[in-house]
Amino acid sequence: AIGTYKHQKSGIFSPNFGQFTTTRRKEMFEPQNRYVTCGIDQRLPQDLQRLIWTSVDARILFSDEKIDYLQVFTFKKLDREILALHHEQEQPPMLNVHYTNYRPEYEEIINEKIYVIDDVDHSTMLFAYEY
Repeated sequence: AIGTYKHQKSGIFSPNFGQFTTTRRKEMFEPQNRYVTCGIDQRLPQDLQRLIWTSVDARILFSDEKIDYLQVFTFKKLDREILALHHEQEQPPMLNVHYTNYRPEYEEIINEKIYVIDDVDHSTMLFAYEY
């Protein structure tokens, strides 16, 4: 079961990864120009990569506030069954927390900081240590 706790007005999370539609033109984090580093590709499971991209999409599509070029994510293990994804940005300040089921293969990414950086031409997901 996947759910969301909103700390600030910032949108809606959908478990249907990537199923957002809108007529609003996006200028940042365009889906067709998304990349991941080798570190992300090798260490972060695909389902968690989709969860991060979906969180970015939800932030863009369902919030009236400006989205920062730098989105910061951290996975936290709440208990044996729940994994929390903390999604933050600095300007304007925002924190969302999304929840999903914990699996043992997620252990190595607990507390790892992940950046999604947009430079208008493309967006890149990377571990903080790869910056």
